[in-house]
Amino acid sequence: KEVTILRKKKVTQIEDLDLRLSDGSVIHSDKIILNLPVWNIPRLFLHETADLSRDARLNPGSWGALTLYLGVKSNVQELYHQIHLKGENIENYFVSFSIPGDLTRAPEGWQTVTISTHVLASEWSGLSDLEYQAKKKSMGDVILNDFLKRFELTELKH
Repeated sequence: KEVTILRKKKVTQIEDLDLRLSDGSVIHSDKIILNLPVWNIPRLFLHETADLSRDARLNPGSWGALTLYLGVKSNVQELYHQIHLKGENIENYFVSFSIPGDLTRAPEGWQTVTISTHVLASEWSGLSDLEYQAKKKSMGDVILNDFLKRFELTELKH
């Protein structure tokens, strides 16, 4: 059976198994898989679905993530951390280190690190590009400074 995956196509409405795209075209499908938070789905349907609408009312905001990717000179053995940080509009962030010595991810003596925190999408959606970049840098700096101090790290690449 043939499967078509469309990327970078905005679906504006779903009725039965017809998808209306932002360019006005309509695609008919025998199955639809949505990769959206439940609270973003009801607005796509011409006819309201009770279960989805209830779930959407219980979850009024969409969440996103602010992520940082870097390499650090370290040998951290405990790979996953949840850091509780009070203030600066950041309550917590999550850290994942690559396995020490995994030379497919980082050079000898280094580890890759992914850091992320949840952000409420509505607080970012109306920002200009300049405001968006400034907010991203400001929050990223708070997290990065805390991370470096907490793990006593001085050498990094990002």
